[in-house]
Formats: sequence, C-alpha cells, structure tokens
Amino acid sequence: MGKFITLYEICDLYFEAVRHQHSPQQAERIINEFRSALFRLLLPEWGFVRKSRGRKMTDADVQAATDYTKTLCVQRLLKVRALLEKALASATVSQASRNTCGNRLEQFFQWSEQQSWWPCERLLRIQAQCRPPQQFSGRRDYSDLPLTSRK
Repeated sequence: MGKFITLYEICDLYFEAVRHQHSPQQAERIINEFRSALFRLLLPEWGFVRKSRGRKMTDADVQAATDYTKTLCVQRLLKVRALLEKALASATVSQASRNTCGNRLEQFFQWSEQQSWWPCERLLRIQAQCRPPQQFSGRRDYSDLPLTSRK
C-alpha cells in the first residue's frame, strides 16, 4: 500500500489553489482564517493539546499544531463534517467567528472532495480488493506452514 497524503500536504495544496484564485491580500486573509479554524477547532477534536491557555495561540503552539498536521492522514477528513458540528457547538467563540470558521472549513472540504487524492468509497473498495488475502491457519507463525499438502 502506498503512502497516504497528510493533512499538512493537503493544506499546502489548498493554499496554492487559494493563492491562484484570489488577490494576494484576500488569499492571505482566507488562509489565515482557515488556519485559525483548523488549529483552534478541529485539531483539538483530533487530540491536539495546546500548551498555552490564552486566546491567541503562541508561536510554539502554532508550530506544534503545524507539526501535528504532518501526522494526520487524509482518511481523517472523511467524517470531518460531523466533527466540525461538534467542535462549533462546544467552541467558546462569537457567532460571527463560528460562521467565519465554519465557512472557511466548509470551503476547504468542498475543494478537497473534488481532488483526485480524496479517499472516496470506490477508492477504498479498490484498495481493499488489491490487498493480498490474509490466510488464517490457526498457527501463530508462517514458518509452521507446510510447503506442500503431502503428508
């Protein structure tokens, strides 16, 4: 099985697409709003823990969150909309921030679903069919398996 694309790589591709579609000022605003939503809402739902407790993330927290995205594979995005609903419900931010964060993340998800690397059900079925079948013989070690069926 090949290497899966990470969330960090996906974000880089998304940022490139945003910069291509928008003016430089608008692209940077969109990217910053997306990063803020990702780091503050979704990553904690996936187990990321900030070191600082302030409202604004420190540089160390931003770096740690960026490093954490390098460990998450694309399959995490399959059920992310339900996770986003939960994160928005538990967030202690204003309604305007919820709208902005939710919209930026939704735009990212819509873009992601249109990409060739998106793990759709068809791709997952193909991967499952291409894996060699696992043989269960009741033995613990393959060295115990006889090479022929002769006795």
